[in-house]
Amino acid sequence: MAWRAGVAMVLVTSLAVATALQAQTPPPARPDPSAAPPAPVTVAVVGDSLAGDYCRGLRRVLDRVPGYEVLCWAHPSSGLTRIDFFDWDATLRDYLSTTTPDIAIVGMGANDAQRIVVDRAMYDLDDPEWSEIYGGRVDGMVGALKGAGIQVVWIGVPAASSRRYDGKLALIDAIYRARATAGEVSFLDLRARTLDASGRYVATLPDKSGRDRPARQSDGIHFSADGEVLVGCMLLDYLPGGPDVRSASQVC
Repeated sequence: MAWRAGVAMVLVTSLAVATALQAQTPPPARPDPSAAPPAPVTVAVVGDSLAGDYCRGLRRVLDRVPGYEVLCWAHPSSGLTRIDFFDWDATLRDYLSTTTPDIAIVGMGANDAQRIVVDRAMYDLDDPEWSEIYGGRVDGMVGALKGAGIQVVWIGVPAASSRRYDGKLALIDAIYRARATAGEVSFLDLRARTLDASGRYVATLPDKSGRDRPARQSDGIHFSADGEVLVGCMLLDYLPGGPDVRSASQVC
């Protein structure tokens, strides 16, 4: 019978140790129902009518994904050449005086293939001074956003169906790429995705299954509803948790 007494003693001892450990381990904290939910990641899409395309697409892509807020800071016909018509420096200051997004996605250039006038001096697109002035304005925009602690993503200008117009946009796109690199901000090469292997304009973009979808409007520069979504899917790569967001989106 001694072995039974030994077993009983071991069981009693084990139970006592387990009870002591349970007493030392605090119970898991219960969620506070009065606590505010975590703030969403705020994304501002900034620029001209192309930014309006990208903003609509990103909103549709993130429609069923919690934790994101997309702001459309898009102004058709705006740009960085005619600051007498629309001043992005002043407009950005106004926006940032009330809202500081986590991420700013900048897309413009559709209206900028024109002459710049500074102190009554006129510079055409092929003048070296034009590129210097325009590049300085891009730097100013990047600096204002980064100075506010905002992550910046600059979108390259998409290819255009008009060869003459597209040649001008290619120059602007090269400035965007160079200034994004110098400013150490992300750059989405949308131009490369809107040209075929021979460097010709294409009006389609591949969807998540690899099938080409009509993506551009008849004006040869803006995006269709499908195209807006496909660009929105590209932008997920620049958001926190990109792969998880892509999976949750159900669109991409």
